[in-house]
Amino acid sequence: EGLVSTVLIYISKNGKFDYKFLNYSGNTTFDISLKEFLEEQKNIIYPIPKNNKVIQISVDFKSEG
Repeated sequence: EGLVSTVLIYISKNGKFDYKFLNYSGNTTFDISLKEFLEEQKNIIYPIPKNNKVIQISVDFKSEG
């Protein structure tokens, strides 16, 4: 369907995941599914970033099909 949501991903100095939606796709089902996936990621401890810096990455999540 060509849906795209843009999310800013954060990995904290202690390896904790967080996120912020920058743009929603406009499709409620897609956006809710993506939010559920991102919330699950908060339960995972990621590797601690080098140089003790917070990592921020902007990611476009796209639908397939």
